[in-house]
This record gives sequence, C-alpha cells and structure tokens, in this order.
Amino acid sequence: MGGSLETDSRPGGAGLNRAGRWGRNKKRWIGPVLLAAALFASWLATFFGGRFGIGGWILIAAVWPLVGLVMLFWFALVSAIRRRVTRTRGFSALLALPMIWPLAWAFGLGVVAYPASEALTRPSVAVRQPSDSPLRVVWDGSGLAHNRHASSPGQRWAYDLVVEPSVTGARSLADYGCFGTPVLAPMGGVVALASDGAPDLAIGETLAESQVLDACGNSG
Repeated sequence: MGGSLETDSRPGGAGLNRAGRWGRNKKRWIGPVLLAAALFASWLATFFGGRFGIGGWILIAAVWPLVGLVMLFWFALVSAIRRRVTRTRGFSALLALPMIWPLAWAFGLGVVAYPASEALTRPSVAVRQPSDSPLRVVWDGSGLAHNRHASSPGQRWAYDLVVEPSVTGARSLADYGCFGTPVLAPMGGVVALASDGAPDLAIGETLAESQVLDACGNSG
C-alpha cells in the first residue's frame, strides 16, 4: 500500500506537543486578561473617591473607549483575513464592548452617575446660597434624572441656580434677573486673587479663564 504514517517515536513526544500548544495558548491570553484586570481596576478605583476615583473615571470615559475601538478594529481585520475566530480574539471583542460603552454617554444613552457617596465624601463643608435674591434651582440632586452634572466627578453634586427672569431670549443683559445681582461667597475662605474692570460678556459668550478656588482647594 502507498503512503506512510509518521509517528513521534520519542518517549512522551505526543505529550510534549500538547504541552507546547498549551503553552502558546496561555501566552495568547496574557494580553486580554491584563486588559480585563486593568478595566476592572479602573471601575474599582472610582469607588475609593479622591484622586484615585477621578483618575479611574477619566480612564473609563476617555481612554478605554479608544482602546476598545482599536480592539474591535483589530478583531474584525484579523478575523476577516484568517477567516476564523479564536477564543482569545472572541474574548477580546467581548471585552471591547464595556470599554466603548462610555461613547454612548455623549448621546445620552446609558449614562451613569459618578459612583461616589455624598456621606463618605471628605472634606465636607456647609455652604449658603450665593445670593440673597430668590433663586430658582434648575439642576440639583444626586441622580441623573434631576442633575445632568452627576456623571462628572468635579460636578457630582453641582447646582444650577438662576435669578428670574432667566431664559427670555432677550438680547440685553439688563433684561436678565442675574445681571447686577450681587454674588456672595457661599462659605468662609481667603481671597487669593481678584480682578476687576473686565468688559461684560455678550449673551451666549463664556470666559474660559474664569475660575473660582474654594476653601477646600478645588477649582471650578
């Protein structure tokens, strides 16, 4: 009969081949597993609050989505070329989905509040209203239903306050209740820097350089 059957005559040869394949397969899992651990660590950091929490949130909202997009592109390209999906590539594609989830937040889809507890946040201070005039609360609270700032660490419990009349569509500053209304310090502190004499901004304009430093050292 034609042909031949080749066998590995070395002692334990078949076992060595299996061990070699298993070793190569394990190496392929190192990258995806490390990425999964790093993603989990980013979410875990947000629950510790402080700089660790904010750093983790920045990774979740700005860095991991880019990594996820690259992983999905790589998955589609390699799978199309090799015409098969391995377990490691499939796992990487599934891992990319929670990575790119924050991209939907820009469209108001699946937005979550920054996971920090008001009761555990330190330091805490008592504040008063920044004006003696009657104020209308536009956004407030800890939930996204009543506070659009809740997904931002720096504005987690921010308030939007207006003096009526506010949204009138008028083109004159004097037609708005806040114009000329004294703004009071919401808490005790030390004035580190003050400036005056800047021209009034036109309606709709903002001053990016405007910054307030509170008694806790936070800028806003």
